[in-house]
Amino acid sequence: MRRARPAAPNPTVPDEAGNVYVFEKPVPLPHGTTGRIDLYRRGSFVLEAKQGSDNSSRPRPSPQRASGSASSAVAHSRAAPSAWDTAMERAKQQAQMYARNLPPGEIGDGRPPFLVVVDVGQSIALYAEFTRSGGNYLPFPDPQSYRIGLADLTDEDTRELLRTVWLDPMSLIRPPQRGWVSAATSPTGWRGWRGRWKATTTRRPSRTF
Repeated sequence: MRRARPAAPNPTVPDEAGNVYVFEKPVPLPHGTTGRIDLYRRGSFVLEAKQGSDNSSRPRPSPQRASGSASSAVAHSRAAPSAWDTAMERAKQQAQMYARNLPPGEIGDGRPPFLVVVDVGQSIALYAEFTRSGGNYLPFPDPQSYRIGLADLTDEDTRELLRTVWLDPMSLIRPPQRGWVSAATSPTGWRGWRGRWKATTTRRPSRTF
């Protein structure tokens, strides 16, 4: 069954209470400056989008991702940092800074559990911090499989993962007492990862946009 197309984010409005799912969310920063989150969903994520600065060093999509083999993006992450790595790390640090500086009225239930870092037209990287207290956001689900290539979006399970980040992110908490499997080592890639996720996670009913 084909899922309905999600509603688009909104522009910001003067009343911050209405800025639930918006582009260019303003965030007060130290020293009297103001940052702007590229895309923000209250209680879900801070998204920062960048264009990787070094096309030659960007990891290339891997046709083996669906079969569960480690992608070239994973192999690249183990190599020496390049201009592309530096640009993506800066984007992650910027998103984390924004999450930590959200005003008190925005974090009554805690800070957003996810950071989403987008290399426009190439990949999406996920980072999570489920205590929502302002700690360090770590690669999700693990350092081997936190980056999703553009080609991976053809996979239904990958799209469902992102939908859950958008709509019910806290349902993705990893139960510490149970086993886990990374997408890179699973025999069936993301499908195998999601199968383990479904078996080890208590999920609440999905909301709609």
